[in-house]
Amino acid sequence: ADDTIPADLRDRFLSEVRALAGVTHPHVAAALDAGVVPAAGPGLPALHYLALEYVPGGDLEQFVYDHGPQPVPVACEWGRQVAAGLRAAHDAGLVHRDLKPSNLVLT
Repeated sequence: ADDTIPADLRDRFLSEVRALAGVTHPHVAAALDAGVVPAAGPGLPALHYLALEYVPGGDLEQFVYDHGPQPVPVACEWGRQVAAGLRAAHDAGLVHRDLKPSNLVLT
């Protein structure tokens, strides 16, 4: 066991990884792998990781900086897609704790 990370934090991470692995939706990046890389040496922490599907594109925040506000129908469609992805995550017991334009990928 990795004693550098509190057990409740480690358990929550693993629980969310398992839940995300069960989400299959076109508006949610797929979880591909997760695990722990042992500490590289004494006194160094182990690395807990989650590898997500690579989704080509850029984030919504940068898009708006580069191209300005979009027409209402376009913004509404993007909002619908975000809501559909969030619904799939919610149905799997997940809550996105950092929803913001820079975490939304436009493909």
